[in-house]
Amino acid sequence: MPSFSRSDYPNNCRNPVAAGDNRHPAFRWSRLAWVLAALLGGGGVAATQPAGQTKAETSVVPSARRDQNIGGFAGPLEYGADPTGVADSSAAINRAANVMNNGATVNVYLPAGTYYIKDALNIGSGRCLYGDSRGNTTLTIDQGFNPGAAGVIVLTGREQQAPCIHDLDIEFAQPSDQSSRANFKTLAQGCTSGVGGTGCKYPPAIYMASDGANRVKLWNLRIARAWDGINDQAAGGFDFRNIEMSALDVGLTMANGLDFGYVANFEFWPYDILVGTNLYSGVFLDGNTFAAQLGEVDGASFIDFRTVSGRIALTSAFTWGTFTDLKLDGGNATLEIAATTSPGLQIQGVYATGAATGADTHCQIDVASGNFQTTITNAHLVTAGGGNAGTAICVAGGGVSVVGGWFPPASTNSSVALVTGGNLRISDTAIFPNTGAGAWTVPLVKVTGGSVAFTNNQFAASNGDVGALSIATDNRYNIVSGNNFNGWGFTPPGIVGYYEAQGSWAPDLKFGGQSAGIRGTQIGSYWRRGKETHAEYQITLTSKGSSTGAATINGLPLATATHYGGNCTLGYYDQMTAISSLSPYVPPGTSVISLAAPGLTGIRPLTDRNFTNTSTLYGACDYLNAN
Repeated sequence: MPSFSRSDYPNNCRNPVAAGDNRHPAFRWSRLAWVLAALLGGGGVAATQPAGQTKAETSVVPSARRDQNIGGFAGPLEYGADPTGVADSSAAINRAANVMNNGATVNVYLPAGTYYIKDALNIGSGRCLYGDSRGNTTLTIDQGFNPGAAGVIVLTGREQQAPCIHDLDIEFAQPSDQSSRANFKTLAQGCTSGVGGTGCKYPPAIYMASDGANRVKLWNLRIARAWDGINDQAAGGFDFRNIEMSALDVGLTMANGLDFGYVANFEFWPYDILVGTNLYSGVFLDGNTFAAQLGEVDGASFIDFRTVSGRIALTSAFTWGTFTDLKLDGGNATLEIAATTSPGLQIQGVYATGAATGADTHCQIDVASGNFQTTITNAHLVTAGGGNAGTAICVAGGGVSVVGGWFPPASTNSSVALVTGGNLRISDTAIFPNTGAGAWTVPLVKVTGGSVAFTNNQFAASNGDVGALSIATDNRYNIVSGNNFNGWGFTPPGIVGYYEAQGSWAPDLKFGGQSAGIRGTQIGSYWRRGKETHAEYQITLTSKGSSTGAATINGLPLATATHYGGNCTLGYYDQMTAISSLSPYVPPGTSVISLAAPGLTGIRPLTDRNFTNTSTLYGACDYLNAN
């Protein structure tokens, strides 16, 4: 059965260590060296035993193992930790985490191995938990874990004495044949984690309480098959780097005033979940898996943040932050913004792919906020595929500004944007649908509520499509200007907003309001800028027909304003009779060009008698729109 491998994703985070030795440089120290240091004194420093320990439980910490900020390292193997993964090692690790070195706190180092954990590991103020490296040091958790624990690793300590975790894996047992998250149980409910089991809603892999740690450092970690990965409820800063994980509920949870934090090289994907298993298709891909849920986060930076089929949600408490190089991959990978507080979110580079499933319209970036401002630069959003619907950006509230980028919708029922409220501004983008899929059946940008400013965008050549832009309601905030629609249609909804459009119209020559027997070529084109329209026409007859009366050209693309007519010029005419010049005009409140010529007593209308079966007229009119 195939599974995801790290090579499937070339940007996977790697442990930054020297080639040829995958252990952290500070940890190239064998257990024998510890023993020699203890026997010979070799620079080692006697550690103070924690309260309640016997003297035999104390250890000697060699000076070469000292952290640059804290007073040394303690080894859980000295307290009975089992690196084979058979016996529970949680008590031994907690003992090591309480060692003091001449009054100073001591870091904990777990050598390469697998450590079975049945109770919370408490890493307190001024301490760090180090593994040998990702892939070498692994904590394993199953249904035997303490149901009352707040997390597998619980961090406490603040400011300069904040704790940290480096260079290890945390792996949870889950049944690969479980197909529904509804069947999962908590540990207290008696979940089972083996084959045929219910699946377990474990406590978070790493937990920080609201009154717990801030300025926490989490570096070079890998978490597999968690229910919840990292849950940070504390206030204050954070520094998370090189983290790779799979979780079935939420990968990263942040809340309660986290500010000026930093997350870099974060990858959420079905790590160590076999493709094709029920756990993969029925749970991880069911649309309810979140890569991150971000609450009250202020001034945070997320750099190279990647999610495969996991949602990212910004709750109403989110205040402001920046995503740089955001990647949304897979059908359920979306960014959902429900924040209502300024100043807002900046996204500097975003790449999204994935098809919708079922009736899901799959908004890759979905903004439902009130007064929140989202600014997106350099977007590359590929919507849907395989005939599935999909929309790159949905706006129901707040303000969204998109500047620059590439939008290549893949299916004929997929689109670039849907606006039902708020304001969307799109400028300087390239919109190049997959016209090889056929004629588009939906507008590329659809506005049913709110407003849109759509300027200086370039389209691929049309394939006989529905249209580029559909605006249901005219309002003064709408702006459509400077776009090259390249054959894609756009019909302005009125004159309250500012609209620039171009297209074709069908001139219809009539005599006395009738066109019986009139044959030939009649074509027209126009452009519109705000309330101004410029319409051109070319008429070449092969038969003037049998109708009689005053000559008019009907069917202008827009009617003139009620109190303003239109000025027309005649570029060329031929095979006309009894005239020396023409003076066409557009009466106020009509969509008709009246054909006239100067007479002895003023302007006189032309009639069928001034035309022959081979007459030709080329002209243009400029006027103010009625709508």
